[in-house]
Amino acid sequence: MTQDVLDISKMTRDMSNPGRGESLGIKTKTITGLINEIKKGFSFTTVKRYQTQLGLDLKQVADAIQVNPRTLDRRKSEGKLHPEESERLLRHARIFELAVSLFENDTGEAIEWLNTPNLGLGDETPFEFAKTEIGAREVETLIVQLEHGVF
Repeated sequence: MTQDVLDISKMTRDMSNPGRGESLGIKTKTITGLINEIKKGFSFTTVKRYQTQLGLDLKQVADAIQVNPRTLDRRKSEGKLHPEESERLLRHARIFELAVSLFENDTGEAIEWLNTPNLGLGDETPFEFAKTEIGAREVETLIVQLEHGVF
């Protein structure tokens, strides 16, 4: 029985699940590694990769991670985000990755859904609702419910 618990614990730390930063180009394979990357601050190349993947301009990325566009411009010059900005970018990317999984890897459908007001989220878009940690958890719950046909 103890061995089963340990195996499950390893699974939850496995980075192969959607929502672990793949869209950002995160290379680490463990939660501990991801936490360390956040603490260091993500390289600005993660922002560029994500921006390109979602077709966002820099102002939209700044809005997603809740910083002034000029601040994001400074981060570009510095070459990396601050830890709290990295965490917000990861939160945004996690919601994106889970939506892509929900829509069976159809990125376009996922982006459309994420930018469409949803009654279950107080008529806000999933991306808007997910700007806080608690809101992001609600969006994740909604995605899981949709995946399992629970409305």
